Amino acid sequence: MAPESQPTELLFDILYADRERLTLYLSQMDPNGILTGFKTSSTDSSAITSTIKAGVGVASVGYDGKSSNQDFLERSYDPASALPAQVLNLLDERGYINREIKSTPIGGLLLCSGSLSLLDISYIQTLWPIFEKKLDLRSIATKLNQDIPTGKAINANDISEIIKNLLQKIPQPIHMVLSNSDTIWATLRDEAFISSPGELFLKHKNTIPGEWFVLGILDCLNQPSDLDLGQLHNVGSAILDGLKQLFGSIVDILGRPNNAYGITPLIIFRKVNRCDNDA
Repeated sequence: MAPESQPTELLFDILYADRERLTLYLSQMDPNGILTGFKTSSTDSSAITSTIKAGVGVASVGYDGKSSNQDFLERSYDPASALPAQVLNLLDERGYINREIKSTPIGGLLLCSGSLSLLDISYIQTLWPIFEKKLDLRSIATKLNQDIPTGKAINANDISEIIKNLLQKIPQPIHMVLSNSDTIWATLRDEAFISSPGELFLKHKNTIPGEWFVLGILDCLNQPSDLDLGQLHNVGSAILDGLKQLFGSIVDILGRPNNAYGITPLIIFRKVNRCDNDA
C-alpha cells in the first residue's frame, strides 16, 4: 500500500509571476537545466486460472489454463505551474532572499509584505485634462525658467503639451505600491498577471484586500534619482541642465515617488492557510 500523502499546510494565491526572470534564476541553480515536463507510469497485472473437465464414457479429459490481463497507466505533468513556488523555496533555502529592506543591497532579492495597491496609468492620457487642472505646472515652468535664464520663457502650456506628447509615446505599465513601515514602488508587466488587470480594477479599484508578499529585486533606494546625462557632455550645459530639470519634473508626476523604494517584482502572492475544522 502506498503511504498516505501529507496534507498541504499552506498554499500560495499567486497574483503575478515573471516567469522569464524566474526561469533564468532556476537555470543557474539546477545543473540539469529547466525541466519542461515529466511522466509517471504504472502497470497493473492480474491472472485468471481456468479448469475444464469433461467425461466421455469411461475416459475423461481435463484442461487447466491461465490467462493474464495487464493495464498500463501513464500520466504527464507540466511543471510550469509549480515554477514560482519552486524558485521561491530554492532561493530561500540557498540564502539569497533578504527580509529587511534596509540591509538589502542594490540588486539583491527582497521578500517584503504589506498592503497592495495597483494603478493603471494608461487612463491618464484620457483623463489628462482633469489631472492638468490639479497639477501645479506653472511652478514647474517657473523653476525651469530660473534654471535656464536664456532664451524664450517656458509657460505651463508648454509643459502640458510635452507631457501629453510623452503619454502618447512612452510605455504605460501598471504601477504597484506596497505599503508597510516603508513604501515600495514598482511597475508591472501585463503578461505576468495571473488574473486580468482589468478585472482586478473593476473588482477592487486600487487596493486589493489581504496581506500581500512580494519577492523582487531591489533597484532604487528611497531617495531622489539623479538623471545621468554624462553621455551628452558635448552638448551645452544649459541644455543639459534644462533636460535634467524637465525630465525630473515629469518623473515626479509619472514615476517613482522620491520617498519610495523601487523594486522589480518576480512574484506577488498571499498565503492561503488550511481550515481548522474540528468536526
